[in-house]
Amino acid sequence: MPTANAPFGFRPVGPILRANYYFITGDNSAVFLNDPVVISGSANTAEVSAVGAGTRAVGTLPSVVRSTAGSSGRVTGAVIGFCPVNNESANYRANSTDMILLVADDPQQLFEVQMDSTSAATEISGDADFTLGTGSTYTGLSGAELTGAPAASATAQFRVHHLKPQPNNELTTGFPIVVGRFKLHTEGAAAVAGV
Repeated sequence: MPTANAPFGFRPVGPILRANYYFITGDNSAVFLNDPVVISGSANTAEVSAVGAGTRAVGTLPSVVRSTAGSSGRVTGAVIGFCPVNNESANYRANSTDMILLVADDPQQLFEVQMDSTSAATEISGDADFTLGTGSTYTGLSGAELTGAPAASATAQFRVHHLKPQPNNELTTGFPIVVGRFKLHTEGAAAVAGV
């Protein structure tokens, strides 16, 4: 039985190696749990308060936006939490809403992610891009998944490390879940092609 076609974005595997608070403002895209994000080159321009993060002074939270899908799109990490403004806050970040995010941003962090089609053992250690898909406003989960067959590429966004070992998760029967890491990381070394 193949894995169900139910993308969930980039979910950290193993210990969280590092997580930092970031700020998102003005971006016209909704952001969901496990969505990839990238630093935008600025920081919060006003004092910001949120449950769990406290009050943050101007310039203390680097700003992020949802990453661009496709070849050469850089990534800082994946969203692993939202700091609610109040108890009425949604379980995702709505369009153009100011919010503090918690991001798993270590360049060595491993993530599990679903592929959009079957794969083959020869594609393990290959590189692939992702597509953002549509997140769920019900579950709050990302719709991101890997797209296309992994192959050696210096400009692909994600390096597949191995197939996630779990029942019914097979490379050749559709929508396998793989484990790997972001290659085009803003905090990491220059990307090289996989094997």
